[in-house]
Amino acid sequence: MKLKNSTLNHSFIYISGSLVQALAPFLLIPILTRNTTQETFGLLMLMIAFATVLSFIFSLGVPAILTRDLIYEKSEKDLNILIANRFQTLLFWISFFLITIGYVFLRDTFIQYWLYIFSISFSLSLIQIRLSVLRAQSKSLRFALLAILSTGFPLLVVSTLAITDYQNVFFAFTLAILFVALTVQLRFIFSFPKYSNYLSIFKLISVGYPMIFHSVSISLFQYGDKLSGYLGLGADIVSQIVIMSIFMTAPMLLLSTINNAWLPAVLEHFYKSQKDGFTFSNKVALKLNWLITLISLGIMFASNLLVQAFTPITYDRQAITNSILIGIIASPLYILYLQNTHLITINKEFKKLAAITPVAAAVQFIFTFGLVGEIGLLAPALGFIFALLIQVILTSFATRKISQLNKFPIYSTIFLALCSYFLLRIIS
Repeated sequence: MKLKNSTLNHSFIYISGSLVQALAPFLLIPILTRNTTQETFGLLMLMIAFATVLSFIFSLGVPAILTRDLIYEKSEKDLNILIANRFQTLLFWISFFLITIGYVFLRDTFIQYWLYIFSISFSLSLIQIRLSVLRAQSKSLRFALLAILSTGFPLLVVSTLAITDYQNVFFAFTLAILFVALTVQLRFIFSFPKYSNYLSIFKLISVGYPMIFHSVSISLFQYGDKLSGYLGLGADIVSQIVIMSIFMTAPMLLLSTINNAWLPAVLEHFYKSQKDGFTFSNKVALKLNWLITLISLGIMFASNLLVQAFTPITYDRQAITNSILIGIIASPLYILYLQNTHLITINKEFKKLAAITPVAAAVQFIFTFGLVGEIGLLAPALGFIFALLIQVILTSFATRKISQLNKFPIYSTIFLALCSYFLLRIIS
């Protein structure tokens, strides 16, 4: 009973934190769209997208294996935390060096823009590793605060500066992320890795490295529509894809955040017994299914008003609304996908995710890039659905446990598809 109550308490904190974290873009994006040019806004969102993707490369798969080993390998807990802290120090100073070079020597250049992107990515890698430790230690409040700070503080800074007509929003965003990384690493700011620490880091990487491919692909799954839109049609359409994606992927991003509580809890229950693990996992999945279905319905019915509130008249509001109504229908399926990833994590079969997730990300990226010029904003929505279906199907085959998982997400997806069909008939 104690473990169950503890899990509920942590879940409540994670959910509350994720809601606050999600509110940051909802409240601040309208300020940015109205106080920056469409091109500047698009380039800022691209900077965030590129940096997020790269951050998973520079974290080298360490966050995933740390979460697992801190729960399953308790005898090495102190050593793993020490290694994580010293690795974070290395990442911080690389980030600091890059932003300094960019700001001092490369003013207003394409190279400066990319140095800022790399600086952000190293800072985000540091934050990801710290979050994985907090998650494994069930320090949910500190996790939620750091997640909110890393998302909301940089956007708050650039939104405030945009109102004052400050032009260098790219530098401001990069510096704000670095400041968050500094608050995380301040106590260990000069605690560099020693030779033996490098050997331990390489040991973690040797197990966790497949998660680089998985994490990068997941990131591309979330940001690929923006990146491909920019590569194909420029920053103007990216700004519209960004708005569409905020609402279309909101339920999935909420689930990803809640998973920070769900995953460690599932690991603890499976550590006791497989039967207890499946029972707990399916109970949570059922509750999450109702939550995500209701949220998706709310976004669908309010989509037209939300788009009008978040975009100027120059945006193609009708196309954005239609894409949201279509793309959001698959959101409940992400619950099945997360359940499958829990089973893969328990068995340390990270290579399966490394093979599966890139396929889904590539489908979305190619689908969007190939069709965005032909069918407009509908392409990212369809790409999102197909990619998510591929993830669920392939991970289900990989675990071969689909018969033991809750099926309600499938029924909810069918229900949302019917609602989307009728809403599109009404507004068309």
